[in-house]
Amino acid sequence: PVLEIMSVSLRMELHVNIVTPHLISHPLFYCWSLTDRSWLERFINNVAGMKSLRIDDDMFHTNFEASAAYMVISGRLCYTQEPDSSTVLERTEDKVEKGSWLSESALWCKWVHV
Repeated sequence: PVLEIMSVSLRMELHVNIVTPHLISHPLFYCWSLTDRSWLERFINNVAGMKSLRIDDDMFHTNFEASAAYMVISGRLCYTQEPDSSTVLERTEDKVEKGSWLSESALWCKWVHV
């Protein structure tokens, strides 16, 4: 409700201020922040978003094309691989901690989740 009464420009500025510290933890976006701040702000307002997950929510689905890269801002995730969809011999689970990037491949190429 409060965000709805804010002007569009103020909401955009708020979004930039929230997202920037997290985004520039990635070396590429950090370099862009130093060389072209206005590009970074446009990128954040046009592309960068936030996604909240609850316990037992799935972030990715096997055989679906990756559409975005993600960074864990708070909490942690469990990354699971199954033998029928990846190169592991048995089910594996890895903890993904705060500050980790996920599905980064989606930034550089066509990627399908395994």
